Amino acid sequence: MLTPRTTASRGALLSGSRPLLRTGYNLRSTSRIPAGPDQGTEDISEALKADLERYKKRQLQDVGSSSSSAASKATEAAQPSGLKETVDKVLIADFFLVLAILAWLAVGVATAGLNGGSSPLLDTWYVLWPILWQPAIGVLMAGALVSGGLGWLRSQQEQTK
Repeated sequence: MLTPRTTASRGALLSGSRPLLRTGYNLRSTSRIPAGPDQGTEDISEALKADLERYKKRQLQDVGSSSSSAASKATEAAQPSGLKETVDKVLIADFFLVLAILAWLAVGVATAGLNGGSSPLLDTWYVLWPILWQPAIGVLMAGALVSGGLGWLRSQQEQTK
């Protein structure tokens, strides 16, 4: 079924025609090759079909025997603790707040650059920096540490079970 291809001649390469690969196989050949050490000269496509059927049967057996245990493990993993879920939601909201803060800063700096150094957006941003923006960034960093710590503790608990 598979036979080695021949390599392209130097003239074919210089003329611009498409050369054949050096190491490849011609799938259109009708010769038979051994499908395996114990199968003689059986056609390779027949051996592949038989192997595929065995694989499908094994997959069906594996799915039937482990479906209940896999479903219970997936359910346990899908139910995060209430504290971690709340921390994650706060972190997501705070992350988008920090992105909005950065966008505001970028627009303020661009406006100040265009107006010769003064911008009402940037002036307001400066006033809110110590009372709003610094705590928001601090909550984001602390929350990331807490979330990572809770995840680590949870993995340690699962390892001890």
